[in-house]
Amino acid sequence: MFLYFYTVKLINLYYVIMKKPYLFCLSIFLLQILFALPDQVQAQGTTVTGAVTGEGASLPGVNVIVKGTSSGTVTDVDGNYSLSVSGDNPILVFSSVGYNTQEVPVNGRSTVNVAMEVNLTELGEIVVTALGIAKEKRTLTYSTQEVSSEGIEEARPVNLTEALSGKVAGIAITTTGAGVGAPTKVVLRGNRSLQSNGSQPLYVIDGIPVGGDISDISPNDVASISVLKGGNAAALYGSRANNGAIIVTTKSGSDAQEGVTANIGFNYQVNTPILLTKYQNQYAQGSAGVYSKSAFTSWGPLMTGQMVDHWSNDPAYLASVGGTYALTPQEDNLKDFFQNGHTLAASVGVSFNNENSNTHFNYTNTDGKGIVPGNDLNRHYLSLRNTTKLHEKLTLDAKASYIRSNYSNVLFSGENFDNPMRYAYILPRNIRTQDLEHYQFVNDAGQLRQHFYVSRSNEAGNPYWTANNVRRPRISERV
Repeated sequence: MFLYFYTVKLINLYYVIMKKPYLFCLSIFLLQILFALPDQVQAQGTTVTGAVTGEGASLPGVNVIVKGTSSGTVTDVDGNYSLSVSGDNPILVFSSVGYNTQEVPVNGRSTVNVAMEVNLTELGEIVVTALGIAKEKRTLTYSTQEVSSEGIEEARPVNLTEALSGKVAGIAITTTGAGVGAPTKVVLRGNRSLQSNGSQPLYVIDGIPVGGDISDISPNDVASISVLKGGNAAALYGSRANNGAIIVTTKSGSDAQEGVTANIGFNYQVNTPILLTKYQNQYAQGSAGVYSKSAFTSWGPLMTGQMVDHWSNDPAYLASVGGTYALTPQEDNLKDFFQNGHTLAASVGVSFNNENSNTHFNYTNTDGKGIVPGNDLNRHYLSLRNTTKLHEKLTLDAKASYIRSNYSNVLFSGENFDNPMRYAYILPRNIRTQDLEHYQFVNDAGQLRQHFYVSRSNEAGNPYWTANNVRRPRISERV
């Protein structure tokens, strides 16, 4: 009887709701709220508090998050935290630099205290100091920075010092305009001398101070580079290192497997000029709005394609072009002067390793082509290093290296009259590349002459003629 009564009531209620749509919608809304109440109660969750310590001391700044969510907080200056959690047995994740990440289940607790464990791998960075002695970085009392061999070989430069650019804080590296393999100026602690090289740091290779720089050392033979910048670090090598010290450690094969191992590497890079001077391309050769075929300034008339006298000083070439040409902007005449440069490096490394001795041999050949025509480099680098343990407290470490660099043309720089860049950057905006590429001719007297627009003047010239005829080859050998 009881069941029959409520069944009839439900049937009547159903018909009432279906006849009135707004009652149907209202009932659906009430049912949603009813079923959502348990979830909302659960979502409110509980608050978990606690303290985070490391090596017996409170740890501020530790990240505490609920695993699988974006809910989290950070410990305060006393290492305390407070975090609202929900769900079925949530897991808290504690992480901080220098410590192992820990995951701790709440298990219904309102207080969760955590003791963080030190990550010895992260804090155990080794750097090389004076006389090749390796120490933990955190034990040093002066400023130092380490550059690994992987960071050098990935973007392999021809000049080793260029590899430090962007990898060492506070270092200033300036490359000269001598082209591929050009020397660099390195400043670690600011300019401390009026002399051009008076602010250069001291270079130390395998514990031995060397004269000159390390520009011709093969990056493939470098194990690590330590940069010592502080005054206390300079005291390790005396007054020679008052501008800082750059310590290079070459490969010895000690980390290779026992027996004979070999590795072959190739590195190829393409270089193109990207930051070129922006010029106006409206006005032609001349000044005050008047065209002059022998001017090297570009404040002549507006270039609208009008026909003007050609500047050529070669009668045969002048006749071939008809004596005149259209005055139009040559926006790429500077860019056309450059070429795509490249660097191809091939290296072979062989290690012989046993219980008491290890030997490492390296040969690297570098073929470089500069962005200026005729500026090429071919370099051979050979090194042999042997480390032998003669006694428990006596080790022999011997190394020999030979470097031969053959430069086809070391470019002049600055305002030097033999610098082709001097003439390329002042090209009038109407000078055509096709005319400049005809850079020389033989006159009626049988003399070789330069083809350019300002005769009998050294203020301007044809950059192609300078690049092809003014050469400064150089061969340097270093043992």
